[in-house]
Amino acid sequence: MNILITGGKGYIGQYLAQYFSNENVFVTTRTPRTALERKMILSDEKTIKGVCEGIDVVIHTASMDEREILKKPKEALLINAFGTRELYLDAAVCKVKKFLYLSTFHVYGTVEKMVTEESRTTPISDYALTHLFAEQYIRQLHASNTMQTSILRLTNGIGLPGNEVDKWYLAVNDFCRTIVREKQIVLKSNGLPRRDFIAIPDICSAIKFLLNLEEEFGVYNISSQKTVSIREIAFMVKEIYQKMTGEEAKLSLPEVSKEEVESIKDFTVSSQKLRKIGWEPKETLEKTIENILKHELEMRKKI
Repeated sequence: MNILITGGKGYIGQYLAQYFSNENVFVTTRTPRTALERKMILSDEKTIKGVCEGIDVVIHTASMDEREILKKPKEALLINAFGTRELYLDAAVCKVKKFLYLSTFHVYGTVEKMVTEESRTTPISDYALTHLFAEQYIRQLHASNTMQTSILRLTNGIGLPGNEVDKWYLAVNDFCRTIVREKQIVLKSNGLPRRDFIAIPDICSAIKFLLNLEEEFGVYNISSQKTVSIREIAFMVKEIYQKMTGEEAKLSLPEVSKEEVESIKDFTVSSQKLRKIGWEPKETLEKTIENILKHELEMRKKI
């Protein structure tokens, strides 16, 4: 099976390329250096034409991330939405069998209580809006072809960043790196908002599961169905670090009022639709933190 992973050198893309290494995996990049790399720039439709030639499955992960979009919202619309449209069209022309698009649960907007794939989409950021536009392009184009298509709405993917991947600013990764280097974590915000974290290996297993599913079109949430606050993450990193090393570490947290605590509402991003047909996440948040800390401790020895 020939698999094309767009953004194959990105945060999730690198995991996917390794996960499917037993297949013929091709990745897209601006500057291809090997026969398994294909040039594609989502803002340049000329580079998209023919990129899916000879491909059985497209896993589309490439997009402008949440930080870049704040600076370049117009370019983000061109890349995330129109670029996805052109890629889907090329996949259809090239007779690709399956197309999987990695979207985000942020398309739902403000999340309250229980969110399912049937929940209303009301994005409140350019990042979410451009992904929803991409989803809508896919829905529109799918109506006129038979390519099996899946849209995956991911919660917050976590895992050790690969080479040349700048994702150390994410809370879990940042806490792990900081505590190893400075033996402390200083939280500047109140850290009360809750997040659903899903380990990237579990995202990979969900994609593999969907590749084996014969379905014309489907939308799926990929989530852990558990939430944790940033404060709780900081405590967790500190406890795991101390257990692994026997070293003391400091945790500095701002005081919070009862009113602040009570204002935070918990929620669940349901992934029951996929779980009911056989997929189940295997990784734990604790194990993911251990893996990141282990890497950083090994790097510390080399300094």
